[in-house]
Amino acid sequence: MRNIFVLFSVLLLLESCTNKYDRQKYPQLVTELGHCFPVHSCYATDYNDFSLLPLAIRKNYLKYLENRLGDTLSKKVVFQSCTMYTNTEEAIVTPTKTMATILLQRDNPPKHPTVLNCDSNMPYPIYAARYSFYWPEKGIKEYDFCILLDKNGSPIVDIPLPRKEELLQMHPIEEVITAMIDRGIAAKDATIHLWYDRYTETLVWRAFEIANNENAENVGHLPIVKKQFSLNAFTGTITEHKPNGL
Repeated sequence: MRNIFVLFSVLLLLESCTNKYDRQKYPQLVTELGHCFPVHSCYATDYNDFSLLPLAIRKNYLKYLENRLGDTLSKKVVFQSCTMYTNTEEAIVTPTKTMATILLQRDNPPKHPTVLNCDSNMPYPIYAARYSFYWPEKGIKEYDFCILLDKNGSPIVDIPLPRKEELLQMHPIEEVITAMIDRGIAAKDATIHLWYDRYTETLVWRAFEIANNENAENVGHLPIVKKQFSLNAFTGTITEHKPNGL
């Protein structure tokens, strides 16, 4: 009877360890919501339909995405919305009644006579389009970014994605999961993020082992990171980082 009890206990322990590192219980997809650079214009209008944008601007966006990401990757990008910024209300063309022009008031307007603290040095009109990049095969559920075009249709700031040649060779999230298992990071404590490093111009997977909520309360409700590392999504190189709060 005692031997049966010991055997049963061992089987339960093995099952517990197996479930602890079950690959399917780790994050399989990541969502990274981005934002556009602030444009301090006086007036703006929102476009929620790509077809409502001026034809020349639509062509410039499509051309930029095609050149920047290539045919295969540009098809994984979906338009979300666009805001046109300008310094004169007359410059705004409203194709539908639902696209109301809004006046962008500053929180603390200056007392001297200026136009609501607007930035008059920008090459208006400026179009700020928000896009989402989807690549579930690599582990990307949604990766948002913004494309700013000036009045000539030229990009003002490059998008936070590597060049197409590098992006096509991206290491998937499965490699991050393997590295977490190798480091003894259980699925229930695992967190994975994806971010763009502008210094190296590459995407980086960031993996964390987060302590449970009870321990997190000891540092003002901020999570305690027990282990963390990054994996270069292009080279696959892993860099270990120091934990915090321990």
